[in-house]
Amino acid sequence: MKKNYYVFIGLFVIFGLALMQTAHAADRIFTEHTTITVDETIAAGETWTVNNDVNLTIATDILVNNLGSIENNGEIFNRGTITNEGQLANNNTGVITNNFGAAINNTDIGEINNNGIIRNKNTSTITNDGTITNNGGIIKNKNDGIVNNNSTITNNGIIKNKNTSTINNNGFIENNSVIKNKNDSIINNDSGGTITNNGRINNNDNCTINNTSGTIGNSGIIYNFCSGILIGTIPTTGNAIVQEWCTTYYRDSDSDGYGDPGDSQTATSQPPGYVMDASDCDDSNSAVNPGAVELCNGIDDNCDFNIDEGCTTYCRDSDSDGYGDSGDSQTATSQPPGYVMNAFDCDDSNSAVNPGAVELCNGIDDNCDTNIDEGCTTYYLDSDSDGY
Repeated sequence: MKKNYYVFIGLFVIFGLALMQTAHAADRIFTEHTTITVDETIAAGETWTVNNDVNLTIATDILVNNLGSIENNGEIFNRGTITNEGQLANNNTGVITNNFGAAINNTDIGEINNNGIIRNKNTSTITNDGTITNNGGIIKNKNDGIVNNNSTITNNGIIKNKNTSTINNNGFIENNSVIKNKNDSIINNDSGGTITNNGRINNNDNCTINNTSGTIGNSGIIYNFCSGILIGTIPTTGNAIVQEWCTTYYRDSDSDGYGDPGDSQTATSQPPGYVMDASDCDDSNSAVNPGAVELCNGIDDNCDFNIDEGCTTYCRDSDSDGYGDSGDSQTATSQPPGYVMNAFDCDDSNSAVNPGAVELCNGIDDNCDTNIDEGCTTYYLDSDSDGY
C-alpha cells in the first residue's frame, strides 16, 4: 500500500510538471490587430502565428525575445526590438516592417526564412549572426537602414539597398538572384566578408560597392551604372561580367532628332529633351541637321562642313543673248529660266552688246572688253583731193 502511495505521488508530480510545461509553451494565434506594449518572451516550443490581414505592432522600446517560432502571414510592425533565437518565418503573404530606429537581432542560433517582404527603414537595423534565407521574397533596406551581416545570408529573391542605406558584410552572402544597390547606398564587404554572386548585382548611380578588404566571387553579372563606384578588386575572369551600364545623351533643343555634341549628360535611361545622336551643327534650327537637304542659302544645312555644295551661281540674261548680268544673280541647284551660268554681259538690255559681238565704230563697247571702238580710225573728208 505504501509502495502504491509513492508511485501515485510520483505520477502526480510528473503530470503536474507536464501541465506546467504545456501551459508555458502555449501557442498564440493573432486573429485581430494587436499591439505588444510589454516585453514578451516566446518560449522554446511556443509559436506565435499572425494571421492574414492582421497587424501585430511591437511598440517603441519593447523587446520580443523569440526562443520558439514566429509564423507571419499578416504584417508585423516593429518599433522596438525583436531578438530571434529560434525561427522566424515570413510567409508569402507576410510583411515585416522594421521602422523608426527599430532592431531585429538574429542570434547565432536564429533562423529567418523570408518568402514575403521584409522592410528595414528609417535608421533601423537588422543584425544577423545566424542564418537569413530569402526564398523568392524581397528584403528592402531603405532610408538610412543598416544591415549588419556577421554570418550567412542566402538570397534567392531580391535584396534592395536604397536611399542612403548600408549593408555591412563581415560574413557570407550568397546571391543566386538579384541585389540592387540604389540611390547613394553602400555595400561594404569588410575584412573577412565574402560575397558569392551567381546572379546579378546592380550598382546604380552614385552608389558604392566597397571590396577593399573582403572577397567577391563573381560567376554572374555585376552592372555598374553611370556614376556607380566600385572600390577594390572585382573579378572578371571565367563567366564573370562587370559591365559599365551607362549611355551618353545629347540635348536636342530644336527637336529634330539630332543632338548637340557640346551639351550632353550620361544616364541609364534617356532624359527628356535628349537623344543618343551628337551630329547636329545648329541645335537652334530644326531645318539644319545631317538629314536635311542642302539649300543654296549660305549656310551648312546638312552639317557636312560644306556650304551650298551642289549649288551654282546663275546670272540674269534679260536680253537673251546668252550672256548674264553680274549685278543680278541667284544660286540654285539647277538653272532657273532666264538665267545663264556666265556673268560677262556689260549691257543686259541690248542683245547686240556682249562678249561675242563684233566691235563697231559706234561709240559704245559692243564686245564688253571695256574698250570703246577699238580698231576704229577717224577719217576726214578731202573734197579737193589734195591729201588733206
